[in-house]
Amino acid sequence: MDNFKPKIFKSDELFNEAKSKKWETKILAGDTYKNYSTIIVIATRGKGVTSAKCPKCGHPFEVEHWVGFHPWIVEAWKRFIKPMNIPVTEMVVSGYEVGDAYNQAVDQILSNPELKNFRYILFLEDDIIVPFLDNSFGPLIELFKHMEKFDVASGLYWTKGEPSLPLVYGNGDINAINPFEVNTSWRSGDTVEVNGCGMGFALMKRAIFEDPRLERPFFKTVNEVKDGRFVGYTQDLYFYEKIKKLAYRICVDTSIRCGHLDIMTETVY
Repeated sequence: MDNFKPKIFKSDELFNEAKSKKWETKILAGDTYKNYSTIIVIATRGKGVTSAKCPKCGHPFEVEHWVGFHPWIVEAWKRFIKPMNIPVTEMVVSGYEVGDAYNQAVDQILSNPELKNFRYILFLEDDIIVPFLDNSFGPLIELFKHMEKFDVASGLYWTKGEPSLPLVYGNGDINAINPFEVNTSWRSGDTVEVNGCGMGFALMKRAIFEDPRLERPFFKTVNEVKDGRFVGYTQDLYFYEKIKKLAYRICVDTSIRCGHLDIMTETVY
């Protein structure tokens, strides 16, 4: 039995074998029995303010308005394939600074008894264009494939502006001299173990946030002077540094190439 390796057979092959009473030697393998229940947290900008001038007197004033989803984002989300027969729900958080938005969302998830059985959280931001993948069940299903080995799996996207750099930081060694150096030593299609990445399309195990060793706040945007030097962290790298020190593993699947939309210029990076 130690050398027994199950093989995958097509259904018609199984039926043919069953007719000849050889079905007991065949095993149809799969992993759809696994609990991939997921909460999709969507962080949006909420209300925005536009400066304007009175056309008659020229007096300046500000207009408050809601910032909605760009049509390109909506079109991409329409193609977003969710797992069938598996609980998937969405939580939209708007009007908060991004770190606060994520803290609010995770606190609600952990405290809501109706969400206690959801095992994964997908963070999805309103400037990320989710890709359509040929010969695939979609990018979310592809991220699930990494959950046996990793605790966080992200799609690949680039920073806005020039030069545009991949949000692939470090090589998995949090004790390196520069643990969040941009990593370019990979080929398209690779799965890269990292110390940090973006959170625009990132799947995480819920269990990370239930770890009593992980201090709150989970996410924090840092811009301060500490020990005589400036310290700056975006909320994602602040979080990733903490969980890497707890031995959690993070990867970027570079075959999932997301667009990063600059809403003001409609440039996609």
